[in-house]
Amino acid sequence: EIRYRIEPEHIHLELLADESAEGFLPMLGEGLASVFAQLGEAPDTPIEHVELVSPQGRSQLLSARNMPRRIVEDQPKTLHEVIQRHTAQSPDAPAIRDAGASSSFAAFNGKANQMARLLLDLHHKDRSPTISVLMSRASRIATAALGVLKTGGRYVVIDDEYPDSRVHYIIEDSGSDIVITDADNADRLTAVDNHVTIVNLDDSECRQSMASLEEADLPIESSESDDAYVI
Repeated sequence: EIRYRIEPEHIHLELLADESAEGFLPMLGEGLASVFAQLGEAPDTPIEHVELVSPQGRSQLLSARNMPRRIVEDQPKTLHEVIQRHTAQSPDAPAIRDAGASSSFAAFNGKANQMARLLLDLHHKDRSPTISVLMSRASRIATAALGVLKTGGRYVVIDDEYPDSRVHYIIEDSGSDIVITDADNADRLTAVDNHVTIVNLDDSECRQSMASLEEADLPIESSESDDAYVI
């Protein structure tokens, strides 16, 4: 956020940002100072001729652009890699807030890993699975979606307010192999084709199975070019 106050001989600027922008603020400040200096010296300068980046900022940007490729290649390439890296760095940081409760990155990532292992045990086909998610709580949807990505599959989130006919159509049309659901929605899936596996996370047997699975990260089964979800 940028706040400013204009006075007859001065312009006061205040930049407000969180810690993630700490390295960016000096460059932004230098750029704004450069713009005001140029306009102060030549007020009639067309805006397209004003340099938006200071000489020092331009040098920093060019240096970053020409950094060795190995540094770029070390960056996470998929969403679940980003989550896993952040979990390793800040396991106790809050990852999800839902209905007044929060879950840490360690808990979020661990549950998603258990979910992925459960789904891989159920899916025995050669191709990556397509998995529908029909649940009511946003936090459980997020965990399920992350678990699907960790299997190398793609997810389909179905709005639980859709009528049953629409829900069944989406499951069939997307070619879903598995549907992840909860107690609030499981009864709506009784008419789904029997080739589709229904995973009710509130079922006692399912809960016990998941609880027995490892929370450690799985080998990455997907790349940035793979499908992540289906609309």
